[in-house]
Amino acid sequence: MRLDIVSLFFLFCIGCKKDYNSEMDNIKYINEKYVLIDNPSLLVSDDRYCTLENNRYPIEEIVKYDSLGKAIEVFKSGSEGFIIYQKEHIKNKTLPFTNEMWEYSIRLSAENKMVIDNNDSLAIEKITEDKIITKPDKNNRFRIYTYESN
Repeated sequence: MRLDIVSLFFLFCIGCKKDYNSEMDNIKYINEKYVLIDNPSLLVSDDRYCTLENNRYPIEEIVKYDSLGKAIEVFKSGSEGFIIYQKEHIKNKTLPFTNEMWEYSIRLSAENKMVIDNNDSLAIEKITEDKIITKPDKNNRFRIYTYESN
């Protein structure tokens, strides 16, 4: 009898397992990344928050990607707003990419349910109609990726 209950529980758990593969099949490419600080009480200026499920999280960085997963624009949070870096920068308006930014890349691993962000493998917590949300990392940061659908 105990074996039947354990087997039934195991089958129930498999049936309830989140199927990210089918959700990820609809993703053509990631077009933006928002690095958020998992501390809604941290105060920054109003234009540097992202609202998620009725909580406002401070934005540390925004990266825009092309369809190949390469960075084209980076917005880093500064004391007086965002500092804008562009792959093809505009003199006196934006800054050129740093050496590190030229290496920024993004891709998905559906079989591992991960986002591969540069060389970091980030576990996916949730996929919505237009966003991928990762779990917070050891530095209390999590990421929201927006994507283009098929």
